[in-house]
Amino acid sequence: MSEEIFISINSKKLLFQTIFITIFGFAGLIIGFGMAENTDLLEPWIWQTAGVVICLFSIIAAGAKMKKRSDSSAGVYLNKEGINDLSSDISLGLIKWRDIANIDEEQCRTERMLIIQVKDEVTYRKKAKNSAIGRLLDQNIRRYGTPVVIDPSYLKVTNEELLETALGELKKRR
Repeated sequence: MSEEIFISINSKKLLFQTIFITIFGFAGLIIGFGMAENTDLLEPWIWQTAGVVICLFSIIAAGAKMKKRSDSSAGVYLNKEGINDLSSDISLGLIKWRDIANIDEEQCRTERMLIIQVKDEVTYRKKAKNSAIGRLLDQNIRRYGTPVVIDPSYLKVTNEELLETALGELKKRR
């Protein structure tokens, strides 16, 4: 067995999402300025501001996706220390095997998420890079009971393969 298992991100899916987000942003800008000229529903500056905000948000989101796509180390690593999640912008990095209470999956809307129950969620909640990520981790705690949630849809494996691999490694490391 290899000392480290690396599961890379699905860069084609991220490229598709980037293109979609960019189109959405420019459509928001065009609609915002088009509505400003052709409707009396709201003041023109409100439509224009909404269009600019949508476009700026989309540019930021597309930039984050492209940044993750160009990062060759993005993905999930399973090694002797633990699970090192570098698959998204809210990833918490290394989750040590000794801190993991359980690994399971749960349905979330249309996707199945890998849920890593940690023994001390506060320690991992404190790893948030900023307050926005902290709020997302709080949402994970409320919804799943843990801040550590991995979305397998961004990875080059199926949900079942990721769960099986993670559980197999957890059994070996305990």
